Amino acid sequence: LATLPNLRELDLTCNSLKQLPAPDSMAQFRSLEKLSLERNLMEDSSSVLLSCAACPKLIELQLGYNYLTEFVPDAVAENRFPNLNTLSLAFNYIATEEALMPVAYLMKLELLVLYGNPLLGPSCEDPTGETIEQLAMKALDLREEAWTNRPLDILTEVPRKRDPPPPKAPPGEGKASQTAARRSKYRGVSLASVEDELLPPAAEFRAAGNRALIDPNTYGIEAGKAAQEQTISHGFWASLAQPDSDDGSVQDPARGEGGEGSGEG
Repeated sequence: LATLPNLRELDLTCNSLKQLPAPDSMAQFRSLEKLSLERNLMEDSSSVLLSCAACPKLIELQLGYNYLTEFVPDAVAENRFPNLNTLSLAFNYIATEEALMPVAYLMKLELLVLYGNPLLGPSCEDPTGETIEQLAMKALDLREEAWTNRPLDILTEVPRKRDPPPPKAPPGEGKASQTAARRSKYRGVSLASVEDELLPPAAEFRAAGNRALIDPNTYGIEAGKAAQEQTISHGFWASLAQPDSDDGSVQDPARGEGGEGSGEG
């Protein structure tokens, strides 16, 4: 791979590597800028770091999920890692802050990933950053002495994906707008409101049913007459019949003819 003159990125993740070629061999990667060695079986911190430091243009180095225990001082001696900007040592076995102190001498380093290491406490995380306070102060002092204001971000907590809060509805708009705002994360979907007519009350349903039963236009003339006779002689309509004479005869409101009462009541 070193014979590829324009090789700038090399990903060797998950290859069960235990060691790297010697520094003289690694120095042949003259254009390599990004190297990922995550999820391997590397234990020899000194050998791994010295081999990586031999790459003259290395900017980003990923060493997470290995078995490294320190960042050896020799890795920063003789102007090694002159351009290193990002270093990940996440989920290794670094147990003390002292084992990381040489990192403070990497003047161009801007991002150091440390979460997942025992030095951060039982959970291998430290949101407060108290466990690496001396390292941070050391790096700050060295950069002030070197007259550089380049910042150094140290990640001691695993990044977690958090959903952004729903956008607020514009002032003066009601609940429907707020609901639409909460659903705005769905793309290509539009919301529409449909105004349905109010259902009539039960009394109107009953009245409509009664009218349908006695309406000749709905059931035909003969069916309408039969329905009228049945409806008037039973139930509610029977109580509306008024006697026209003393002998109990009633006037049929539907036929307009007199009739004898049923004799009941």
